[in-house]
Amino acid sequence: MGPSHAARDLFWAINDGGNGPFLFAFGGDGRSRGRFFIARAKNRDWEGLDTFQGPDGPMILIADIGDNDRVHDLHTLYLVAEPRLDRAGSTVSPIVPVNRRIVFSYPDGRHDAEAVAVDPAENIILILTKRDNPPLLYEVPLFPESGDQPIIARKAGAVERIPGPTPVDLLQKYGLFRSHPTALDLSPDHRFALVLTYKDAYLFRRDKKEPWAVSLSGEPVPVFLPLPEAHTDLRQREAACFSSDGRAIYVTSEGIEAGLYRWNLTQ
Repeated sequence: MGPSHAARDLFWAINDGGNGPFLFAFGGDGRSRGRFFIARAKNRDWEGLDTFQGPDGPMILIADIGDNDRVHDLHTLYLVAEPRLDRAGSTVSPIVPVNRRIVFSYPDGRHDAEAVAVDPAENIILILTKRDNPPLLYEVPLFPESGDQPIIARKAGAVERIPGPTPVDLLQKYGLFRSHPTALDLSPDHRFALVLTYKDAYLFRRDKKEPWAVSLSGEPVPVFLPLPEAHTDLRQREAACFSSDGRAIYVTSEGIEAGLYRWNLTQ
């Protein structure tokens, strides 16, 4: 999930693997604003999305990086220009071409991941793995010199400060998985990174322009979310992003009738 860089009160999202290659627009009220077909793309296991301002305008990155059973050697990142809606909020064109594809592998074996973010200032794509303990951070160039040829991601570090599941957590839904990262986003001013897990979210502060691996190795500030078992519309939280002004975060769940939640951030 990510906010639009072309319109106010507009967000973009995707479906999980096994569904078609569609991109969805919705408003801050959760209502649909359109569905778009990504031409010549395949949804093997789409798990991450980010929006950013590219050299030629607003862009969307779709990350086909899910690999629950760790059977895939290659993963695909699709980059598309953000679709436009007319003034009435209707779809201008329901078919969106792929601007670029980036195919990559990991340097140290197979990994499952759902968390991805783009830093256009550094021209890098950050990928945070899900099932590793601790989660591992990788970098992929936003503009690879190899063009369409597969590249190898760079291992940047590990994220070791996300609290593990408590004894009570182990008795609840997702148990051992409650501390696994399911989404990643960078604040508009690039001063914070947001990591979402099945239980809570965490803010990591960045000092000046230090590498993100350094920032994500620091002590995070927790953003406590409602317990999954208490909110069925937020039971499988797998998408999160900063608001376009960076003053709030949005979180939603996978599944039908998911809720869209907003938390205002204080000092």
